[in-house]
This record gives sequence, C-alpha cells and structure tokens, in this order.
Amino acid sequence: MTDGVGFRQHVRDEIAKMRAMNFTDRRQYIWEYYKMHIIGLLIGIFALGAFINTMFINPAPRDYLYIAWLGPQPEIGQLEALAQALQPLVPEDLHEVVSVHSYAASFDPMMNTVLQQRFATMVQIGGMDAILTTSVGVQELIDALDWLRPIYELPGAPIAVSLYGSPLLYEVGIDSYDLYLSMLINTANVDRILRMLDMLLDGVPAL
Repeated sequence: MTDGVGFRQHVRDEIAKMRAMNFTDRRQYIWEYYKMHIIGLLIGIFALGAFINTMFINPAPRDYLYIAWLGPQPEIGQLEALAQALQPLVPEDLHEVVSVHSYAASFDPMMNTVLQQRFATMVQIGGMDAILTTSVGVQELIDALDWLRPIYELPGAPIAVSLYGSPLLYEVGIDSYDLYLSMLINTANVDRILRMLDMLLDGVPAL
C-alpha cells in the first residue's frame, strides 16, 4: 500500500515540476530522464505493429509446392525465375506460391551442415514436395529408398522423371540435360506435382 501511495506522490511531484517549466525545458527534462522508457515504448509499438501486419493484415503466402534443388550450384536468379514460371499452377483465389530452394553443396562446410539439417527437417515434417536433382542424386535417392522400403513398406514405383528437353526450363536458363524430378514419398500434394510435371514437359516430344 505504501508503494502505491509513494508512486502516486512521485507522479504528482513530476507533473508539478514540469508545469513550472517552459516548453523547451519540459521537453529536455522528459527526454533526459525518460528517454529509455520512450525508446522502449517505441520499439514495443513497432514490434506489435509488425506482428499484427504479418499475422493478420499481410500474412506471408503459404507454399503451394515446395521444391528442393539438389543439382549443381544454380546461377543467381535461376530458381526464382523457375518458381515464377510455375506460379500459374496456383489458383488465383489462393494466397500461396511455388517455392524453389537450393540445397546444393557449397565450399562452406558450415553452410552445408545447415542445409543438410534444414533438408532433413523439411522432409520429416512433410514440408517438402519434390526434388530437382541429377542422375547422381537420383541414384542416391534410389539407394536411400531401397534401405527404407522394408522398414516402412514403401511402394516400388519409379521415383524420378527426366526433364530433358523441357521448354520451360530452357526459357529460365536451366540446363535440363541431366535433370530429374523426384517426388517426396510423404508429400500430400501428388496431384499438384503431376500438374507441375505436365507443365515442365509440355512441348517435349514423346519417345
């Protein structure tokens, strides 16, 4: 109770002190003694505004399809161009995007470790739908599938489709000579991936 009375008295004293000052002195006094409180309040207001904007006003679009690139290091802008070219797959009434993220190995061991952990996490939570990789990557996927098949009773269906000759990949500057699309076993978006495959192979002569 005493603390409450003391606080109210302190507020009254501060108000009386500032009333006795002119405008310039009052402004300097407030800034001198309360600047940390003011800065903290402004930071809090900004953080709250950013949270409300992100969560309710302009939420980030969800992934319509999440594709991992496991080929050679792509050139700057290539994967962004591919994602944009595949965006027509997304119905106009959905606030979603096609995402293509590179997990290609680099010369930085720490970065490679981070990418491997992120890749494993995305696979485990079912957040990854398909992989773009080379014939070497396909063989590694086959070996992994052979090891997992008896444990999880996985089907023995083909796991990769060649994208050689894809006009869409040619348009975005990606070499399709040794590039394959592999669908993740635990994806929930099989129909979307098949539509993407049709789009990637549109215009490729049948064998």
